[in-house]
Amino acid sequence: MLELQQNHSPEQAHIVERKLTEIADHLARMDRRDRLRTAGSFLKTTIWLAIIIGSTWYFMNHAAELMGEISKQAAQAASQYTQSQGQDLMNQIMKQANPAKN
Repeated sequence: MLELQQNHSPEQAHIVERKLTEIADHLARMDRRDRLRTAGSFLKTTIWLAIIIGSTWYFMNHAAELMGEISKQAAQAASQYTQSQGQDLMNQIMKQANPAKN
């Protein structure tokens, strides 16, 4: 700053000082914004991590119940499909066995 004051007028030195102050203020605002952004990111990550850990814990404690329910529903769907296909097959066999009734 000494060199600036020696080579330039006091008015120019004042302008430079004001600009440097503005730059310092801007950097302070950017620092504050970055801290808020970091805190928000940490909070968002913590929430997602809690959801994943909670879901994993629930699945580990209730896996047998969940798998049993899934198996039961799959067996029911397979049974319904087999019955409908079996009925169609029986109707075809009956038609072939008794062609005169058609």
